[in-house]
Amino acid sequence: MKKKILVAALATVMTAPAFAGVPALIEKIPGHPVVLQSSPVPGTSLRAFLIKAGTHMGVVYTGPKGDYLFAGGEIMTRTGPVNIAQKLFSDYYATHDFSALAKTLKQKATTVHQGHAGPMVYVFWDPSCIFCHKLWDELQPAIKAGKIQVNWVPVGFLKPSSPAKAATILAAPSPLAAMRTDERRFKVRVEEGGITPQKHVPAKYVQEMRANTHLFETSGMQGTPSIIYQGAKRQWHVIPGFTTTDALLKAAH
Repeated sequence: MKKKILVAALATVMTAPAFAGVPALIEKIPGHPVVLQSSPVPGTSLRAFLIKAGTHMGVVYTGPKGDYLFAGGEIMTRTGPVNIAQKLFSDYYATHDFSALAKTLKQKATTVHQGHAGPMVYVFWDPSCIFCHKLWDELQPAIKAGKIQVNWVPVGFLKPSSPAKAATILAAPSPLAAMRTDERRFKVRVEEGGITPQKHVPAKYVQEMRANTHLFETSGMQGTPSIIYQGAKRQWHVIPGFTTTDALLKAAH
């Protein structure tokens, strides 16, 4: 999954000898974050916390005495790397109810529909995202077979060319055909979408791209692709990053 940059405050190592408890340390982070989930880090004395400050989320770690706090992803232990951060994010996205986001996507997002039958999912998609490209290729047979439908939500943030490419796709006479061009000509080695951006995209489509990107940035998503699907209990959940067709068909209803 291609990730957006997290709030800078989460990337700062913090020490606070006067505080013995983790909640006190977390409260020192700008933005008054709340703890969403926590877990011990296997093979270490650390504990990881998934926190949210405003619209930004991140994982921070503390030691057994709670006298320091640092942010990060994968932790290298004596027995090898441990990515407890990824597990915390995945568990949260799989259990939290994102029905409000699904409603907003349906009412306000500018999407590119593909498919004629099967469960409907939404996918935040950047034209130059290599994992979006892999997901596109992965899902095409199931879409063609009527097993699933996708509302692609073009956003532009990964590369300097991403906004213009996403807006160009939305402005095309057939946005789906434009997406196919971007994916068919995708340059894997440099991770660059294949569509040629227009020099002057009408303001209407630039605004649609910006609105999609703003929704992506303020909805708790961490990167592209982000797949929003309705589960068995009619709640909406998120798969952060690439997934297989079988896994998505099993999850989506």
